[in-house]
Amino acid sequence: MGAGAASADAARRRAQGGAGGAARRRAQGGAGAARTGPCEKIRSSFSAGRTGARMLAFDIETTGLDREHCLVTVVCTEDFRTGERRAYEFARVAAEGDSGRERARLTAALVAAFDGADSLCAFNGVRFDIPFLHKALRLSELTVAGWLLKTSDILEACRLEVFGPRHTFSLNLLCEFNNVPMKTSSGCEAVRMAAEGRWHELREYCADDVRILCDLYRRRELRNPRGFQTIDVRRISHCAMCTTAETDHLRPSENFASVEINADPSVPTETASALSGVAAECERLHAELNAVRAELVATRAELDATRAELDATRGEAAKHEAQLALYKGVCTCLDSFV
Repeated sequence: MGAGAASADAARRRAQGGAGGAARRRAQGGAGAARTGPCEKIRSSFSAGRTGARMLAFDIETTGLDREHCLVTVVCTEDFRTGERRAYEFARVAAEGDSGRERARLTAALVAAFDGADSLCAFNGVRFDIPFLHKALRLSELTVAGWLLKTSDILEACRLEVFGPRHTFSLNLLCEFNNVPMKTSSGCEAVRMAAEGRWHELREYCADDVRILCDLYRRRELRNPRGFQTIDVRRISHCAMCTTAETDHLRPSENFASVEINADPSVPTETASALSGVAAECERLHAELNAVRAELVATRAELDATRAELDATRGEAAKHEAQLALYKGVCTCLDSFV
């Protein structure tokens, strides 16, 4: 083969290789574009749901809206499939003389229940209930992040424009538009219940809110009170939905159980002892912190008094300096006459 033929053959191979490489890259690019991105995979896995997964509906009552200073009074839960209901009565336990140990065990039982569920559901839970639990019960950010990732929240979905333009509504309004019995009381009344020690009424009110939420989810498709898209809870649920017919035999009121502090199987004795020690240590540290704060306040008061005395001394010194200057002036005038 001559030099000209060899160079022509090499040119043909380069051209074929380039064309083939470009074709392969285009094919791979097209396949890559068709593949689902990580965000879409997460979204599709949440919306598709898992058959047989356990969803726990929950609601909380508090002494107010300020999560920095207000307290959780009760947390109620209901297993979406079995109808089993539980109440974690923090306010009642505190009123009966909580030493810190009972609260720690109750918190551990609640965390174990939430962690053990495949998914959670709440109404306004993403922006209120879970952040409130985070602050009030001093939960770790990792624990709370795990709950947020598996929480189905109708109100939050509407805020995020899943069912039309951004919109909000109350739970009572959603019930009214879907012929579901509305709430039996209000959040303000729940605060009064706790203040007056009406523990049974408080627990029943909170549990009723959870029952309402489960009833709404069992309908699967809900009329939107704002007239936008139909609210299909299957789109935001993290587990497969039960139909109403599948759960008609369940009556939550017959399966209700308040969590007993001294008979909680989810908290081993060793764990309870450890939590008790942590609670005692926290109380000791808080006492020390309060003492340091009191000393700091006293020191600041002394400092302010010292500053006031210093200002008064400076004022006197300035007055004496002015008098001295006057005397010097008079002396100078007298010297001029001598």
